[in-house]
Order: sequence, then C-alpha cells, then structure tokens
Amino acid sequence: MDKTPSTLLLAPSDSALQKRYRTVGIAMFTVAAGLLLVRTITYLIALYAPVAEENQAAFDVFLNVLFTVLVQVVVLLVAVFLIYKHSLKLKTRGILEFSNVRPAKWYNYALAVPIGILALFVAIGLSAFWRVLIGALGYNFNATSSMPATFSPGLFILEIVLIAVLPAICEEFAMRGGFFTTMKRSFKGVRLYFIMAIAFGLFHQNIRQVFYTAVFGAVMAFLLIKTKSIWPCIIVHFLNNFTSVYLDYAGAYGWFGGSVLDYIFTLVVESFGRALLIYLLILAAFAALLVLTGYLNSARFLKRKKNAILDSGFNHTHGRVVPIGAEDKEKVRELGLEEEVYGQKLPDNLYKPTLRDNAFYIGAIVAAGIFTVFSFIWGLFY
Repeated sequence: MDKTPSTLLLAPSDSALQKRYRTVGIAMFTVAAGLLLVRTITYLIALYAPVAEENQAAFDVFLNVLFTVLVQVVVLLVAVFLIYKHSLKLKTRGILEFSNVRPAKWYNYALAVPIGILALFVAIGLSAFWRVLIGALGYNFNATSSMPATFSPGLFILEIVLIAVLPAICEEFAMRGGFFTTMKRSFKGVRLYFIMAIAFGLFHQNIRQVFYTAVFGAVMAFLLIKTKSIWPCIIVHFLNNFTSVYLDYAGAYGWFGGSVLDYIFTLVVESFGRALLIYLLILAAFAALLVLTGYLNSARFLKRKKNAILDSGFNHTHGRVVPIGAEDKEKVRELGLEEEVYGQKLPDNLYKPTLRDNAFYIGAIVAAGIFTVFSFIWGLFY
C-alpha cells in the first residue's frame, strides 16, 4: 500500500492551503517565464525589424510600450488573476480580498506619500553602493539614455503610465497580493521578509536593480503587514517611480527641482562625507515614517482588541474572556485575544510546504536567477 501523503488524507484546511500554495507557485512561475518570453520577443523584434533611422526613436517608444504592456498588464495582472480565478475558484471580490485589496486608515495613505518620495532617494544611495560593488567585479555601466531636444507632453504622460502607474498596480498585485498572503500562512518573521525581498529583487531579472529592489520588497512587506492593505504599497510604489520620471524630465527641461540629482552627484564627488551625512538623515527620516506607520497601526490594533473585550462576556470562574457568537479561532488570533480567551497562545498553524509544493517556486527562482546572472555576465563584456 502506498503510504505517500495524499491531498485526500489532509485535513480540509491543510488541503485548501496546499492548493493555494501550489496555485500561487504556478502564478509566480508564469510571471518569471512570461517576463523571459516577452524579453525574447521584443529583443528579436528590435534585432530583425527593418526600421529607417529617422523612425528609430518612434520605434523605440513602440517597443517600450509593447514590452511594458505585455509584462505588466498581460503577465503580472491578467495572467495571475486568471490563474487564481480558474484554480482557486474565486470570484473577483474573493481574488481582491486574497490580494489584500482592502481599505486602510487615512493616515496610512497620508504617510505613504512622503515614504514614496523618500524611497527614491534611499534607492539612489543603495544603487550607488551596488554600482561600486559590482563595478569592482568588472561590471560595465555603459548604457545611456537621453531626452528629446524638445519636451513632449504626450511622451511624458506615456512614461508616467508605463513607469509609475502600471508597475504600481500590476507589480503590487502580483508580488504583494496573493503571493504575500500565501507566504504569510507558511512563513513568519525574518523568513517572510527574506522571501519577499528575494522574490521582488529576482523578479526584475536585472543585476543593476536586484539589490535595491530586494530592499524595497522587504519595506513593502513591512507596510503590508502593518496596514493590512495593498493600497499604501501602491501609493509608495507609484510615487517612487513617478518622482524618478519627474526628476529626469525636470533636469532635462529646467523644471522645478531639476537640479536635485545633479546636486547629489556633484556632492558625492566633491564632499563624500557631507553627502553621506545627508543620506543618513534621509534614511533616518524614511525609517521614522515607517516606524510611525507601525506605531499608529499598533495603536489601532490595541483599540480593536479593547473594543472586542468590551463587547464580550467574562467567565469569572476561569478568568476568561468569552466572545459573543460562534467560536472563531482565526478571529481570536487576529485580534490578539488568544491568552484572554484560551489562557495560552495558540499554535501558529502554519502550512509546511513539501518539496513538491515548492516545485514551481524553485522553477521561478531558477529562471529569474539565471537571467539575473546572465545580465551580470553581459555587463562584463559589453
């Protein structure tokens, strides 16, 4: 008789968690493979499509739009949504709930604005450190980009949509949606942050971006854990990318704030100590805003816990809080009332994935990791 554990032998809750874990694994593999496929398609188009020199700029814009729409909308949003819908049998509302699309308190939205803007300057520092590190290993940063001689409102709006709007929505849906929800049911603490960081870093499949995007992934996981909503993450992601686009245009066309990036780079060259001090102050402000976000949401959590106790009965014999209504251990756990209700902390009840459960995750990591390494090797010779 085959003694291998079967889904049929699992408790219903474990079976559901296993199905969810494997489904999200398929979605993540689809994301990694889809990105590779789209890169290949657009590369071949750029290589073999006959384009006159005077049309090259317009053709480059077309390729950028094609690549971004295919990756962001088709792969990260539509494909992931359909996988969840088909495999998990969820309606749209269920998918949104599974993906942490729920309202947050107003102060989370307000704090997301300065966090998003400061995130860019934190990323600039992390990126500079990473450039020095991989540059010392022989990597060549030879890619350059230039703005059109005259400002084009249409191109500016297009870049905002492609670089800020779509990534903020689609990447957050894929990486901080069902993927985060599923990982949270299997991993806690440092391991959860590490997974979210590595996943977002490797997702970009670019050695230049892997370090600061990994840090960004951990920060977004923190925000999501504290706010219980994906919306603050979307705002931070949008403002980080939007600020980058705006400063590029501001520098090229003399807009307000256009000298900020030039000032930073000049300061680093002429007075590294002063630049480091300013960066540490920015980092401290960034961290303080994150801590404030955590504090405000912790205070809200304690208020909810207090209200739940006030709305409950009390067993004087055993000194226990007695929630009104049917027993709901998950609700008790969510409110942090385990000791008050049961007299002890409940087991975490985490789903422990098997090697088979991790098959598609491993495939996604291998695919993204290989291309990330390839992008480094490519930079050594070109």
